[in-house]
Amino acid sequence: MAELCAGQSWVTDDVLGIGGLLSDAWKVAQMTEKCGFSHPGLLEKLLQASLTGLHSVVRSGTLELPAAYRLPFREFGLSIGLQAVSRLSQFADRPSSQDGHRHEFLRLVEMLSAFEPLVKTVADFWRHPVHRQADTWKEHEDINAVMYATSLSPQGFLDI
Repeated sequence: MAELCAGQSWVTDDVLGIGGLLSDAWKVAQMTEKCGFSHPGLLEKLLQASLTGLHSVVRSGTLELPAAYRLPFREFGLSIGLQAVSRLSQFADRPSSQDGHRHEFLRLVEMLSAFEPLVKTVADFWRHPVHRQADTWKEHEDINAVMYATSLSPQGFLDI
């Protein structure tokens, strides 16, 4: 798998993709600590790609569009991933974490922390019943409900 992924760019401006990158980064951190997983620089690549994507999403105004132009399950994926950032921050406080890349890891986690308020932005928007009347909610109601619930309590998904 490492050979397949070598040299790839993980940057995306898709909110679900960014959430996936952040969730994966947290899982890499956990595997590093619990299983001795070692792939130097992978965690930082995932975090940098997430950061680049988040800047793009914020600049585009995607999360400010009306409900009819937004896909809730994708935004909840972002919310779930952003909730991994606080876990990554706690991981960064452990002495053995990211020995060779610690400075870069800390810098990226700090920069990503600035986007954590988007968790509330997404939840507050879709909490309103009028937004859940949009076709984008109704047409994907099952996955929207599952992703919404997961975004409200993500530990079962995030923690290995």
